[in-house]
Amino acid sequence: MKHSVFLIRSLALLLVLVSVWCYQTAAIHRSEEKEQVRAEALQIKDRREAEASKTQQGKYIDGTYEGEAEGFGGPIRVRVNVSGGEIKGIDVYDHAKEDDIYFGMALAVTEQMIAANDTQADIVSSATFSSEGIIHAVQKALEKAVRT
Repeated sequence: MKHSVFLIRSLALLLVLVSVWCYQTAAIHRSEEKEQVRAEALQIKDRREAEASKTQQGKYIDGTYEGEAEGFGGPIRVRVNVSGGEIKGIDVYDHAKEDDIYFGMALAVTEQMIAANDTQADIVSSATFSSEGIIHAVQKALEKAVRT
């Protein structure tokens, strides 16, 4: 009888020890899985922040860039100011051979490009060549500023 009580108690103790060992092993495994999920979540977060940072930097590299293209009467030279990754200003500083009336109408494309932060603009009717000259000069200037 003493031996059977001892045997039952020993088996119960063994069962408790095996249960504790199994629980501990499962807890360690679960902890490792949680740590792996946390690490993957941090990588995803870092990737998203890097992508957001690129987006916030804008399309262009900050600076002042010059470009030149042919207009109706000759070369048109521009300076494009980029700040915060966006076109902030376009200065047409040389257009000596352009007709002032038509060229004045063509300058409307600069406002369109600044508003769109892009070189896509509607050509001004009656000032087609001057408009295209300004747009192409700005395109050439911004080729130097494009963020890769």
